[in-house]
Amino acid sequence: SSPQYKADPEKFFKELKKSEKDLEKEFKEKGIQDLTSFVALSEAVKKEGIELDKDEITSIKAQAKTAQDADRIALNMKIDKFLKAAIV
Repeated sequence: SSPQYKADPEKFFKELKKSEKDLEKEFKEKGIQDLTSFVALSEAVKKEGIELDKDEITSIKAQAKTAQDADRIALNMKIDKFLKAAIV
């Protein structure tokens, strides 16, 4: 965060014209929307049987540091594939 606001966090809220509670509410609402969308897309990917090709799997292995990373990256790639197919 910016050093100018560390000394005076109230200045930050005044410049935004929002209270800390307002920001917390906004972030919570956005988080719920994002999570709901992610869960729905994850389920759609499973239902549609979206799979990754060998190159995509190789890319995941190169990027992932842990098995959990690999799972997260794979799911995100499947969601991207699903969305790109839906747009076309």
